[in-house]
Amino acid sequence: MAKHRFKLFQLLRLQLLQRPPLRLLELKLQRQRLRSTIIGNGGPRDTGHCRTYQIGHRINTLYMGYFSLAPARSSALGLRCHHLLSHNTMNPYDEPLEISAPIAWDLAARYCRHDPATGVTCAWNHGLWQLLRLMGIAGTAARRSEFYRREIRKAVAGKNRPAILISGASDYAMLAQIALEFAELNTTPAVTVLDICETPLQLNQWFADRAGFSIQTVRSDFLEYASPEQFDVVCADSFIGRFPYAQWPKVAERFFTLLKQGGTLLTASRLRTNDPSTRITFPADHVTAFRDTVRANLLKADAPAGFDLELATTAAEQYARLQVNYPLHTMHELRAPLELAGLVIQSLDHHQHGAGQIENIRAPSVAAASTFLLAVATRP
Repeated sequence: MAKHRFKLFQLLRLQLLQRPPLRLLELKLQRQRLRSTIIGNGGPRDTGHCRTYQIGHRINTLYMGYFSLAPARSSALGLRCHHLLSHNTMNPYDEPLEISAPIAWDLAARYCRHDPATGVTCAWNHGLWQLLRLMGIAGTAARRSEFYRREIRKAVAGKNRPAILISGASDYAMLAQIALEFAELNTTPAVTVLDICETPLQLNQWFADRAGFSIQTVRSDFLEYASPEQFDVVCADSFIGRFPYAQWPKVAERFFTLLKQGGTLLTASRLRTNDPSTRITFPADHVTAFRDTVRANLLKADAPAGFDLELATTAAEQYARLQVNYPLHTMHELRAPLELAGLVIQSLDHHQHGAGQIENIRAPSVAAASTFLLAVATRP
């Protein structure tokens, strides 16, 4: 078996010479995956953004954005691969969550900002977010891909190198939607990613480098951001609910200021019509359930590499205890501050999301059966 693994690595090395070089962390994760869980023989199975191949008694998950393996089979004489190396079949703009989740975990430990009031960093959020997505627990702009791509296409029609602002970025989900759309439009936008924390900015830069296009990242509080230029499109997914209600008019005013004349704001927020709460957190019993769900997923044989079980479990509990949202109850609650700021509402539509992976846990940011309000507004 050792001889076969050596041959496999030699073939991978040859393939890597034909691909952009992996960063050291990515390569480390690939090696860790190649050494991972011992299981039985089998064929390929889909894991979302990667494929898993069971070769002999090993499971090898290989990121197809850089290289890929065709199915392999074992024989009585040992490992026998057919068509081992294949062409890259993954769209470079797809989201490689199995690779980026541990990268985000590593970046958060180094870059997440300390809250000046509590001294706690936001690593519990930015370090865990990609992992939660990989587990199907967290919901992002990717669930509203059709809305964003359709409205971006309409907003930039006829514009040469349109300027786009991503306002607030837990990860690169919004950037991925923009990249996918502009790849089809065969043009290049000028994208700026804005966040108060350096970690999601680093993750967006990693994604952009991998996909082969340039972006500008800006670390700033949104309400204090003074851009030297205005934008054709501002994208803000699940954004306004991060601010207390008293600040919603200020958020809307910043949207207006950041847009060019004729520019378009695209934003989506979960609508909670049956919950009168003005501040949403995890119920106490759901904190434990959430933590245990994350831990149970990490204990599975196909759990992603690159995570310390105890540290990730602790982060999951912190996530559940510290996550806060200021919910949107009615369409008017969003319409009013936007119109007061001078924006013209073009459309306000409801979008239904299907059930998530943990429907028994109802809390902010958890993917679940829900209604989102999709808003399109323009600056006259």
